[in-house]
Amino acid sequence: MIIITLTKRANLLIKATTLLSIFVFIAACIFACNSSDDAPPTPEVTPTPTAVASPTPTPTFTFADSNLDAVVREAIGKPAGDIFLTDLEGLTQLDAQSSEIKDLTGLESCTNLTELYLHYNQISDISPLANLTNLKTLILGINPISDISDLSQLVSLEELSISYTQISNASPVSKLINLRILELENNQIRSVYTFSRLTNLEELWIRENQIEDVSQLTKLSNLRTLALTGNPLNETTVYKDVSRLREKGVDVIY
Repeated sequence: MIIITLTKRANLLIKATTLLSIFVFIAACIFACNSSDDAPPTPEVTPTPTAVASPTPTPTFTFADSNLDAVVREAIGKPAGDIFLTDLEGLTQLDAQSSEIKDLTGLESCTNLTELYLHYNQISDISPLANLTNLKTLILGINPISDISDLSQLVSLEELSISYTQISNASPVSKLINLRILELENNQIRSVYTFSRLTNLEELWIRENQIEDVSQLTKLSNLRTLALTGNPLNETTVYKDVSRLREKGVDVIY
């Protein structure tokens, strides 16, 4: 009997221990769940949207003179709407003669021009042309121009015509060393020293000025044509310098 009683007690103890273990396990699970519920939620990270760069607007150009605007529009085939840089990039020649143009503002943007014809207009300020360094031919005759200093940087010029203007100082031309043809007729020029530096010059048209001495021009080895009619040449120049030029094969028109 004693052995049986002890066995029963042992079984009861085992059961109690097992039940206690189960109770502890359940309590731990409940506690863990409650702790998880009480924890603050992890905030969601919203991705920052990638900024999309706005396209850079293409610059537009405005010509102050409506007549110049009309000529440019005709040349680029754009009768209306904004004029953009891309419209002017292909403009290499512009014939704006006899167009009653007074203001060249805006033309400085036409940097690819190689030929420009502006004769028979009403232009007095040619400063916008200073930026057109690709020009090879520039015709400016018959305009009320008196200052040509803005042309001194146009060293690519091969042909320049500024006849029938109001020029008395032609010194800026001395820097245009690639000139082959130069026309400065019917102005107020007194000295040819400026032209003596233009060693590539083939034709020089300086009729109707105030020139008395052309001895400096005898240095121009490439000169083929020299027009001097209407200048008060002194006797030495007429009999000595003109004769010497003709002996060198220069066609002197006097």
